[in-house]
Amino acid sequence: SSSPGSSSSPGSSSSPGSSPASELEQKIQEVSTRYEAEKSVVSELIAEAEERSLEVAQLRKALASDDERHRQELACERAIAKAQIAERDYEARRLESAAQRLRYQRDQVAQLERENSEFQKELREITDRRNAVSRDHAEATHATQSAVVHLRGHLEASFKRSLGDNVRGHYAAAFRKLPPRDKEALLTHARLQEEETLQHVGITAV
Repeated sequence: SSSPGSSSSPGSSSSPGSSPASELEQKIQEVSTRYEAEKSVVSELIAEAEERSLEVAQLRKALASDDERHRQELACERAIAKAQIAERDYEARRLESAAQRLRYQRDQVAQLERENSEFQKELREITDRRNAVSRDHAEATHATQSAVVHLRGHLEASFKRSLGDNVRGHYAAAFRKLPPRDKEALLTHARLQEEETLQHVGITAV
């Protein structure tokens, strides 16, 4: 193909006196010049194409590297997300278990409070009954003691009366059996004791 400006102008003619050989040589020279020019252009295009191809290869390699890195990062993020989900699930199960234990303990505490309330009520009732029994026992004991004291006093008085009667009876019987002389001596002694007692009472009063 002829490059622009390299062909002869239309209507051009060989200089007068030129031979066909020189014209052919001139045309060969022109063709060779155009060939070299086009060859240079082709070489530049080939070099540019190779450079573009190398750039494309580098871009593809970089893209593949980026894809691999992104894939690894995505896999890592998925693994991290999966681990976090598993950790949250474990934490949720642990919290639910703890909540169940707390609910169970709360129910146990409520049950113990109810049982303790019933126990306190029963204890108060038993204490009231015990106090009532103690009061009744104290009253019965006091009444029994009073009755025993009264009976003892009555028995002692009866015994003293009986003993006094017996003693006086024995004294009277013994006095009756004494000779008249001894009777007189005893009576005299009794009068002397009575007078002495009266004198002592008078002196004490003064």
